[in-house]
Parts: sequence; structure tokens; C-alpha cells
Amino acid sequence: MADRSACRLSLRALLLVGMFVAGGGWGLPIRWAAGSELRETAIVKAVRKARAAVVNIRGEKLVTPAGSGGAFDAGRRVNGMGTGVIIDERGYVLTNHHVVDGVRESQITLADGRRLTAHLVARDPET
Repeated sequence: MADRSACRLSLRALLLVGMFVAGGGWGLPIRWAAGSELRETAIVKAVRKARAAVVNIRGEKLVTPAGSGGAFDAGRRVNGMGTGVIIDERGYVLTNHHVVDGVRESQITLADGRRLTAHLVARDPET
């Protein structure tokens, strides 16, 4: 008898799940727009607002291993990459020192895909 009532209970549970799935949740409204609005946190809004000011910075520098410097060891060229932020309407970009340290020439890519050559104006190795 216990097996029979357990079987009925399982069958009822299975029917309920089947009705829920087949019936689309019994007509519960699904609002995809509302769900995406819920994911739009303050951080997401801030990133969306600032992303046009963020740039990609690429540069190449010559790296010589410690203890080298012989006639045949000219070092090797290393490509580096980092990001920066446009801080004013003249196009000045603020980035970390390690991104531009030792780099001969930097190329920046704007959010719209344009590529420009950047020139180092000032640096602050301490920070």
C-alpha cells in the first residue's frame, strides 16, 4: 500500500511539473526587458556612460635581460598593451606608468575603432 501511494505522489508531482513546463508556467508573464533592467546595476550604468572615454594602448619596447649587454645581445622587442582614459576634450589620456615605461611609440585605439599615435607628455614613476 505504501508503494502505491508513493507511486501516486510521484505521478502527481510529475504531472504538475509537466503542466508547468508545457503550459509555459501557467501563463505567468515573462518580461525579458524587465529582467535585463534588473541586471543594470549602478556599475553597469557607469561603465556604459564612461566606455567612450576608455582607450586601448599598444606599444613596443626593447627589453634587455639583466646581465646582458654584449655586442650580439641587443635585447628583444616586446609588445605591451594596457588601457587608459581620455581625461579632457584635447585628447589627453591618463594611464599607468608601467603601460608607457620604456615604450618608444604608442598607438591608441578609441572606442569607435579609430587608431591614433600617442605622444608621451608627462609621467610619474612614483605612482
